Formats: sequence, C-alpha cells, structure tokens
Amino acid sequence: MISDDRPAPDPGGTPPAQPAQPGPPAQPVPVRPTAFGAARSLRLIAAVALVVIAADQLTKSWAVGELADGPIHVAGPLSFTLALNKGSSFSLSFGPPWFYAALAISLSIAMVAFSREARRSARGSVIVGLIAAGALGNAIDRVFRDTNGAVVDFVKFGWWPIFNVADAAISIGLISYLLFSRRPAPE
Repeated sequence: MISDDRPAPDPGGTPPAQPAQPGPPAQPVPVRPTAFGAARSLRLIAAVALVVIAADQLTKSWAVGELADGPIHVAGPLSFTLALNKGSSFSLSFGPPWFYAALAISLSIAMVAFSREARRSARGSVIVGLIAAGALGNAIDRVFRDTNGAVVDFVKFGWWPIFNVADAAISIGLISYLLFSRRPAPE
C-alpha cells in the first residue's frame, strides 16, 4: 500500500503523470528561412524541362506521322489537327524562323540564369522549368525538325488557336508565375 498522496500506479504498468513544473514561459525559437538551394533548384528545373521537352517532341513526332492524312476528332471541341507554324505564338510573324529559335534559346538561358527569386522554392523552379522547356521545345522544331523552320502544332480546342505541349507548358508557366509571384512560397 502507498502511504503518501501520490496516486497508485496503473496496474498496466504506466507510471502516473507528473504535474507540470511552474517556470518562465517558453520562448519561441527563431526559425531562419531556408533557401531551396541553387543546386537543388537547377536539378528540378532540368528534370521538369527534360520531361516536358520529351513529351513535346514525342507528341509532335506522333502528330507528324498520324495526322498527315487529316484531323482526328477526340471529343466535343477537342481534335488533333496538324499545322506548321512559321510565326510565333498564335501564328504571329515578324521575322525569319531562325530568329525565333535564337530568341527562344537566349531567353531560356537568361531566365534560368537570372531567375534567382523564382528559384528559391520548388514551385518557382517548376515554373522556370516549364517556361524554359516550352521555349526550347519549339526551338528544337525550328532547328532540327524538317519543317523549314516551322513549329508543329496539333491540339485544336474549339475557337482557341492550334497549339502543342511546349505552348501549353509556356502558358501554364506564365499563368502560374503571375498567380504566385506575389505570394510567399511555402518552405
């Protein structure tokens, strides 16, 4: 039998809870924000870019082979229609195809090199990777594909201009940048 005022131990072997000791209130520990890391950021940009460029080039090769005989209706307003675009986005044209290829490569390199703020988070790195990959995917068409400097477009959705995976990556990246550029990135 226990003779003091302490409660008896739990028969299951769990010791009784001890009362909290009075003392000064706990001070919050300052937390320094951690940077995403330059090497990690560049690896993520490269991974996103490689996946998007591979998907872009594979789908364009499919489109050139399968859509030469005519469009394929998918569902509702969505169809696949082969189009060769010698201009820029939305078929705007103000220069020769090599100009667009050089511009895309230069802007992609500059964006990766000078986008320190965007690369401080995984989200920012993915955004940079999407935009750079889209620009490079279309530049690859202009330089290496046998289309006389044109880009292969094939996704037709209703009234929207025909586009490809690279165009979608650029659009998603730019919209994401505009949506998230003023918000702090999660750590």
